[in-house]
Amino acid sequence: MRGAEPALSEAEWVLKKKKADLLASLEGDWQEHHLFALRQALEAYRFYQGQIAACDGQIEALLRALTAELPPQAPKPGQKVKVVRHNAPAIANLHGLLLTLSEGSDATLLPGISPLGWMKLIGEVGTDLSAFANEQHFAAWCGLAPRRHQSGRRRRRPPRPKPVVGQIFREAVMSLAGSKYLALGAFYRRVKGRRNAAVAAVATARKLAVLFYRAMTRGLEYVERGLAEYEAAYRAQSERRLRKMAASLGFNLQPKTA
Repeated sequence: MRGAEPALSEAEWVLKKKKADLLASLEGDWQEHHLFALRQALEAYRFYQGQIAACDGQIEALLRALTAELPPQAPKPGQKVKVVRHNAPAIANLHGLLLTLSEGSDATLLPGISPLGWMKLIGEVGTDLSAFANEQHFAAWCGLAPRRHQSGRRRRRPPRPKPVVGQIFREAVMSLAGSKYLALGAFYRRVKGRRNAAVAAVATARKLAVLFYRAMTRGLEYVERGLAEYEAAYRAQSERRLRKMAASLGFNLQPKTA
């Protein structure tokens, strides 16, 4: 019995299945300046790929130096480690290194936070968040809290700061926006329908920042409630609000009969 064939990379698959079409697509009226521009682009691509690889190697060396004297941490049995699908750094066991550096507090349990996003957050805020008094202070420092200044009767909304860490949380929200099963995704869509996409991104990013603060300070394991439970809680809240409003107007709210 023949064993299963090894999976082909995208380039190998193209050369095996589409080689003739690929060669045919390269035929054309190529002039010297076209080829020169192509060589320049290819050399620039290879140069930047080398620079990226050097950065990844430097980051990996730093992570291993920081975790050299710490007890190694590993994901819990049965835990599925998130895979970085785009712009993944060439760092072996990135999740394990970050988990060891954080002494077991796993931020990738939060929705939208991948090992790459977690590494970016640690690069901005570190692993010790004790400098922040509470989660509200942390969210405000991230530029995700609403701002309003009042002096007497004069009220104004100063521009919201946009630090890098807040942008990381907003980028994480974009991966949740279209989710059908995550409560934070449902929250994003609800706020977006009521206000707009920019407000929804900031509001959801603030919730994610609060969860990150709790995970890193108290080791809180975030368990996704799921869309059904979130919708049930929202329905119960809306029903209580309607009953209270009906009672204040002298009416009795009754469910619609079948």
